[in-house]
Amino acid sequence: MEPYAVREVVEVFWILALGAQHRVIQNRPLSVARGILNGTLVHPRELLRLAIQANAVSIIVVHNCPSGEPTPSAEGRMMTRQLKAAGMLLGIPLRDHVVMGAGRYASFAEVGDL
Repeated sequence: MEPYAVREVVEVFWILALGAQHRVIQNRPLSVARGILNGTLVHPRELLRLAIQANAVSIIVVHNCPSGEPTPSAEGRMMTRQLKAAGMLLGIPLRDHVVMGAGRYASFAEVGDL
């Protein structure tokens, strides 16, 4: 995802649709939303609509942080909980939420926030 994230000057939120073998099933990440320098509005309905259209079995979401600091915010944690709950209702589990910035990343799954 780094080649996509580094060229953006605003926050962009992507979805990676995964198949039954937990491999990415589309040719490129699906852009869910473009925001402003330090934020973006992502609604579970829009994100999961793209997952359904891509025939995803599960998903990973990724967003860049133009400031370079990938540490998840309180708002990011809350949004991740909402995305996880909505995905579970539809049978499309959220496997990870990755925040990218300045050659670094933060993974919600790696730190146990999923």
